[in-house]
This record gives sequence, C-alpha cells and structure tokens, in this order.
Amino acid sequence: MSARLFCQYTQTLPVSSVHPELVANELLIWNIDTDLYLNRVPLLEKVLSAEEKNRACRFHFKRDTNRFIIRRALLKILLAAYQGCQAQEVKFVTGTHGKPHLAENKDLHFNTSHSDSHAIIALSLHQLGVDIELAQPDFDFGPVAEVLFSKAELDFLAASTSPIADFFIIWTRKEAFVKATGKGLENHVQLLSCLDGVQLIPSLLTTTADHWNINTTALAAGYLLSIVTQAASVPINTTLVTFNDNLLLNR
Repeated sequence: MSARLFCQYTQTLPVSSVHPELVANELLIWNIDTDLYLNRVPLLEKVLSAEEKNRACRFHFKRDTNRFIIRRALLKILLAAYQGCQAQEVKFVTGTHGKPHLAENKDLHFNTSHSDSHAIIALSLHQLGVDIELAQPDFDFGPVAEVLFSKAELDFLAASTSPIADFFIIWTRKEAFVKATGKGLENHVQLLSCLDGVQLIPSLLTTTADHWNINTTALAAGYLLSIVTQAASVPINTTLVTFNDNLLLNR
C-alpha cells in the first residue's frame, strides 16, 4: 500500500498558558519571539555546551548569534523540563540525514524552525516536523517553485488569486515533511504534492508505508506554520503553548 499524505489548513490552533503534560496524543508547540529574550542572553548562554557556543560565534552578525543562543537554550530548557533533568544535561545526536535527536531519550521527539526573530519548538511522542516562514509579499517565488514544486502545484499557483500566500503554504509543508522524515529537499521533493486533501507519497521520499498528516495555520505578523505528524490510530491534538518564563528562574 502506498504511503499517503493528508494536507489541510486550519484557521486557529488551541492555545494554553500553562505547560500541559505531554501524553501520547499530544503535540505541543511554542511560538517564541526570540528578540524578547535579548536581555537574557548572558544567562541563557550558560546552558549551551562548548560546541554550541562555538556554533554561535560563527554567525557574522551579533543579532544572529544572540538569536541562536536563545533558540538553543530555550529548546534545552523545555526538553529538560519534560525529562526532569537540568538543561545543561540535555545532549543531542545527529541522525543519518542530519536530523538531531535526544541522545538518551528515544521516546521524546522534537523539531525546531525559525524565521527572522520567530522560533518554533515542537515536542511530541511521535515523529514530527515543523516549518515557519514569514510570508514576504514581494518574494520572487518563481525560481524556487519551478525547481521544487510538482506540476499540480505549479498549475495551482498559476490559477491562484493569492499565489504568494499559497506558495508559502506549500513551501512550509514540503520543508516540514522532509524534516519529519529526515530527508533533504534535494531528494525528489518536486514529486510530492502538498496541496489540500489526500496525496500519494512517492516511494523515493519515504522508506516506510507510514501515512502522514500536515496541518498549516497562520500565526501573527504574517508568519505561516506547517506541522507534520505520523498518522496515528488516535488523532493527535496540537496546542500552541505560551513559554513559561519561570523556567528561567533557576538558570
């Protein structure tokens, strides 16, 4: 049986002001404006390993260095909170295709994405992928679409009354899918259609018969978010969670 992909657009996602328990049918997402934590960079940097600090220093602009420190530190703080350990104890390993995993917890899955100052951190007990993009109204999407979009997607964009918005919807879905499966965009992703509804996944893009779901939603300030999860017998509930700054008090 061919693997299938179900794509849909959701107007809003439920929001929680507390950090819920992570159970089998839950997917938790934090949408963080990293620039709100610029004054915490000296504190957050203490969470990073020596290798992570070296990575931060490789950025050309101080702004990008600070944003990396914030993203990485908040990820480790959240993972530590859900594992019952210290953030400094969170260790990562890299999979075959470069996708990071927790070194000592195979059951807790995470994925991250960032665009400009906004960062997404997603946690689940299921394999997942996320992508956030700022839908730039003047973006010249043609060259990208011609290389990485399917014929059905190109035809859809040609007939669309809002082609830029629709481009970013499709683009975030493709990015999130390859992040969930751990494959790169160069791996025949133009064969995959991410239009609304049920789509067949080419065998070149997956090594299993697993089915996948993609949910796309609009966030504030012109950002689009796509979330990919493996289809499960019990529907997975997705919740946007407000980051609890109290987690920083013990840093």
